[in-house]
Amino acid sequence: MKASFILELLKLIMGLIPIVEELFAGEEKSGAQKKDTVIEIAKAVAGSVEDLSTGGQKETWGMVNNMLDPLIDLGVKIMNALGILKK
Repeated sequence: MKASFILELLKLIMGLIPIVEELFAGEEKSGAQKKDTVIEIAKAVAGSVEDLSTGGQKETWGMVNNMLDPLIDLGVKIMNALGILKK
């Protein structure tokens, strides 16, 4: 369950990045706000899954939570390199 939960969460985060970029379009120096927004949405979704789960997600979230910051940074770098995000 842990691996599938982590992969789904990563897929969610990667999907959120361009959406949040659009929400903050035109706002200068909003990187920290964008990252916080992605993290808060991911936490809300993970919390919902946790509530429905029979176990394991809480521990998995603890592991993933520490990786969110660098994962979001990496996702943004990859999307910028591929031209997915507009600067």
